[in-house]
Amino acid sequence: MRMAAPMPEAAFLQRARRNLTLWYTGVLVIALAVMGGLLYYGAHRELFTRPVVGLARGQAEFVARDWQLDPATPCQAPPSFAAPVSPPAVPRPRIRVPIYLACLTVEGDLIHATIIPGADVGRPPDAFLTATLVPAALRDGEAEDRVEVQDLGPVYRFARIVTPAMGSGALGVVMVGRPIVEQMQSLALLRNLLLLTAALSVLVAALGGLLLTQRALQPARLAFARQQEFIADASHELRTPLTLIRANAEVLLRQRGRLEPRDAALVDDIVTETAHVDRLTSSLLTLARLDAHRFHLDSDVVDLSAVAASALRRLRPQAAEKRLAVSEAAAGKVIVLGDPEALEQVALILLDNAIKYTPAGGSVAVRTAVTDGRAELVVQDTGIGIPAVHLPHLGERFYRVDKARSRDAGGAGLGLAIAFRIADAHGGTVRVDSQPGKGTSAALVLKSAAAARAG
Repeated sequence: MRMAAPMPEAAFLQRARRNLTLWYTGVLVIALAVMGGLLYYGAHRELFTRPVVGLARGQAEFVARDWQLDPATPCQAPPSFAAPVSPPAVPRPRIRVPIYLACLTVEGDLIHATIIPGADVGRPPDAFLTATLVPAALRDGEAEDRVEVQDLGPVYRFARIVTPAMGSGALGVVMVGRPIVEQMQSLALLRNLLLLTAALSVLVAALGGLLLTQRALQPARLAFARQQEFIADASHELRTPLTLIRANAEVLLRQRGRLEPRDAALVDDIVTETAHVDRLTSSLLTLARLDAHRFHLDSDVVDLSAVAASALRRLRPQAAEKRLAVSEAAAGKVIVLGDPEALEQVALILLDNAIKYTPAGGSVAVRTAVTDGRAELVVQDTGIGIPAVHLPHLGERFYRVDKARSRDAGGAGLGLAIAFRIADAHGGTVRVDSQPGKGTSAALVLKSAAAARAG
């Protein structure tokens, strides 16, 4: 189904503005993601990898070496952390964050556990002492994870297997850990700040991009406006000489008897082509005026049923030439507010297309009705139909589904473009449904007069 679209230059400018803004915002998002990722990686390395992971690995290596040297007393506090024999001259400050140390058998049984250096509680929390890391350490040589400790938060754990200095097998597993709540809170704060900054930056960039593209596309708007003025002026100026050429050619045809047969045929061609160019010029002038909002539209009470009947009466001889069965159905008066001549022009365009593209012996049906406050003028035919791939392009200027057949039928690809613009100027739409080989339904949809007054 194809609905009426905005004016081509307006659609182009909107699309260009949207695409430029999306590209600008997308580049900014990528830049922010890269810089934010690098900043978060650096902070993670400084806050977690070095002071937590590095310390745990170092302590595990130190304890494992002592265990290898003295297998009978595993997991004792390293000399560097042991309490001195005599008080030091200067009291040593206590480390605020404790380090948990545990030694386990290969079966996961606890051998010894302690907290260093000198904490108030001499045993690590039970959540730390679970043997869930032992199988992974035995399999891979080392392993790490995080556990949640009640009232303390996350604790990082690192475990490594301890092998004897001589021989094979394993003495056990040494496990080192420390609370990381401060690191996690700092990283979470940094992550939230980065996300908030990125969101605000993208929002500001999108709004700024819309404003900048609005100004950047001003020359394009001016060019479109000048193009519309040129088309309108050129079309207007061309109509007079075309009318004179056609009139002179028709005068010559009235004296066909004085002309050679070949000359008469040439004059016939002149009249035919001049009529075609005159229709094309009139269509271009109408479109240019509609685009420039210089097309005067009245706001009268109009009966769509009468509009459909008038259009059908004017085109009935054309349908009779192709032996088309024409039917008309009207649900009483269908009243809308609009310009009667412009609305009849839309009806003529829809009917003309239906007659042109319906093979001889087919049928064309016209009906009008009011449905849910919407007034409809529907033209249904049994013609050749339109493939779905072409439906989105209906209403584009000079777009023809079958260029050769349209040219033979006298079409220039401007009829539906005019119909769409007139419908849009009336606050309505043109709806087109079609199936190849089955026919096409084209409907002019407007607000009914009652709905328009209520709105």
